[in-house]
Amino acid sequence: MVRPRSANDRSTRWWLSVGFLLWLAVTGTSVRAEIPHLTPAQWQSDIRLLADAVPKTHKNAFHHTSKAEFGREVARLLKLAEHGSDPAIVVGIQRLVASLGDGHSGLSTMGLFRSYPLELMYLDGEIRVIRAGAGFEKAIGARVLAIDGTPIAEAQRRVLPLISQAENQWWIRDQQPRKLVVAENLFATGIAHDVDGANFTLQRDGGRPIDLVIPSVPAGTSIDWREITPLPLSRTHTDQSFWFTDLPGTKAVYVNFRNYSDLAENARALFDHVDAVGAKALVFDLRFNGGGNFTLPRRFIIPEIRRRATLMAPGHLYVLVGRHTFSAAMTNAIDFKRDLKATLVGEPIGARPNGYQENGMITLPQSNLRVSVSTLYYQFWPTNIAALKPDVSRPPNWGAVRSGRDSALTYAIAQLRQNGRR
Repeated sequence: MVRPRSANDRSTRWWLSVGFLLWLAVTGTSVRAEIPHLTPAQWQSDIRLLADAVPKTHKNAFHHTSKAEFGREVARLLKLAEHGSDPAIVVGIQRLVASLGDGHSGLSTMGLFRSYPLELMYLDGEIRVIRAGAGFEKAIGARVLAIDGTPIAEAQRRVLPLISQAENQWWIRDQQPRKLVVAENLFATGIAHDVDGANFTLQRDGGRPIDLVIPSVPAGTSIDWREITPLPLSRTHTDQSFWFTDLPGTKAVYVNFRNYSDLAENARALFDHVDAVGAKALVFDLRFNGGGNFTLPRRFIIPEIRRRATLMAPGHLYVLVGRHTFSAAMTNAIDFKRDLKATLVGEPIGARPNGYQENGMITLPQSNLRVSVSTLYYQFWPTNIAALKPDVSRPPNWGAVRSGRDSALTYAIAQLRQNGRR
């Protein structure tokens, strides 16, 4: 297996999407901060500044929420600032910015919020625990029935306003489980009683409901994760931004493309390997890629594929996509499909193909909170569709996850093996 080292590329980091930054805030980061403690007047000052700056900074602030609706949300937040707790006010700011509708507009919560050592996923209409911190192995694989007595369907409804609604339903499927492990989100929406811990009512297949009281942990805490085993190939080496390996029984290379760090060097290593082993096909996995600089693959990956006639042959390029394929990753999935005739496999992409992107930053002076709002409108698809759907539908499902199977990758490998026998 070839795994090029990661590196910090300043130009690449500048392009990181807010969707990706928010994902980091939920799933773990080495950055640690504290929720500001301000007077009501200070909070109200920041809220008024934000309300004034949003329409001046956003490309089209009221494309989803009307100006009047936005004003009512601002008034609600100003009232909350009179008596609400600091965590509730921060979550309220998160809600206000989410009301703009697009996934690139949001409050950067990196390092601020506590979280529960659980990773949840929407599967077959249910919220499942797919990994948990050490000591909570009983939770792994269970359905979440309730949190502090709040039924899970109601909990999902309450966190919905914290999620940008103008992308699509697959973005919501990606984001809802992430919001449900953030302690401040649960407390501010009345799902949980406090931010220090919550009682999760869970049920494993064939078992009785159980209650697990799980403490929250501060941002930046290192969690000893325990997984559903066996792990599929796609869920290994999660610390690597870009890695690849040969697929047994094929002349293909699997590429797990999670982010854009040091892409020029990583792409060079990939194609050196493709040439060295005589690979005739590629499988790019963009299902865990939350965004970056979409121009980099256009410079360092797409031209290299075009230079190799075998890789351009029908059925020799597969791209795996899904709910977390966002921002630049969505754009590059379209590039692969349109320019290279790739076959997309998986589930619909979580970002709207035509929509608002790029990050205009607003720093609130009293709290130092940072808010991003979209400054450009992009049209990457000729018609205004909610989501780009794959050519072959292979969405994740609980049966596959619990047995360590990857339905999308399994399909691509089967097709590659069949092509190799022709």
